[in-house]
Amino acid sequence: MLTNQNTLPFAAWNQGLSQVDLEYAPEYGALFCNMTPEGLPCFSPKLLQEIKTFQQQLGTFLKRHEDMQAGTPLNYVVHTSGIDGIFNLGGDLGRFVELIRAQDRDSLMAYATACIDVLYANHINFGGDVTSIILLEGTAAGGGLEAALSNDIIIAERGVEMGFPEAIFNLFPGMGAYSFLARRVSPALAERLIKSTRMYKAEEMYEMGLVDELAEPGEGRAVLQRFLKRHSKYANMHRAMKKVKDRVNPVTYEELMDVTTVWVEAALQLPQANIRTMERLVKAQTHRMDKQRDIAAQ
Repeated sequence: MLTNQNTLPFAAWNQGLSQVDLEYAPEYGALFCNMTPEGLPCFSPKLLQEIKTFQQQLGTFLKRHEDMQAGTPLNYVVHTSGIDGIFNLGGDLGRFVELIRAQDRDSLMAYATACIDVLYANHINFGGDVTSIILLEGTAAGGGLEAALSNDIIIAERGVEMGFPEAIFNLFPGMGAYSFLARRVSPALAERLIKSTRMYKAEEMYEMGLVDELAEPGEGRAVLQRFLKRHSKYANMHRAMKKVKDRVNPVTYEELMDVTTVWVEAALQLPQANIRTMERLVKAQTHRMDKQRDIAAQ
C-alpha cells in the first residue's frame, strides 16, 4: 500500500535548508531538488552539507519503505538550479586557492571527500530504487558537469554550455569526471573532453551520447514532464537495466576516492602562475554573477 500523501516528509525536509529547496510532484512521483546557492553558484562547503543532509534523509526514507516491503510514492529525484542561466560552475575555486597556498592537505582532502560523498550517493540512487534525473537549463562547468554525469538521465536545453575548464589552470576534474565519462563514452573521448578546456554545447554532448534528451531553450521543464510520462510506462525495464549497468561496469566509492586523492596531491603542487590563473577565473565568475544580479534587479 502506498504511503498516504499527507504523511510524506518531503516538505518538512526543507526546514533548516537555505540553499536547497525541495518540492514533491505527486503526479510523477518525483522529488525536485532545486539548488539556490548563495554567492557564486558553485559547490561551497555549505551547499555540499545541505545536499548531504537531504540525501541522508532520502536514503533513510527509501530504506524504511524497502524494509516494510511497501510501495513508495517516490520514483524520481530531479536536480535543477534556481540560478538563471547557470546550473553550477563547479568547485569552490576561492577555497581551493586558500587551501593550496596554505598547503592544507587535510582540509583540501575533506572538501574533495565531501564532493565524492554527494556524487556517489546520487550515483547509487541513494540506496533505493529511484531514477536520478538532472535538468540543465544553464551552464554546467567542472564539478557542475561531474554532478550532472552522476545522474541516470541528463536533459539539457539546446545552447547550454558544459565542459571542464580545469586544464586552464594545469589541473584536472578530480571528483568523478573520468569515472562517470568512461562509463558513457570511450576512455579516449573521456580524456579528450577533460583535457580540451572547451565548453561544449548541449547539442554536441547529445551527439556524443552524454546528454539523453534535448529541449529547445526555455522548454526544458516541458520536455522533462513528457520524459517522466514516457519513462514511467517502462520503469521496470529502466530500473533493471540500471542494475545491470552497475553490475557490469560499476563506479565504486573506492575508485572515486583513489582518483580524488591524486587530484589533491596534484592541486598542492600547482605553481604560483596556475594559482593566479585560478584567482582570475574566480574574479571573472564573480563579475559575471554581479552583472547578472544587477540586470535582474532593474
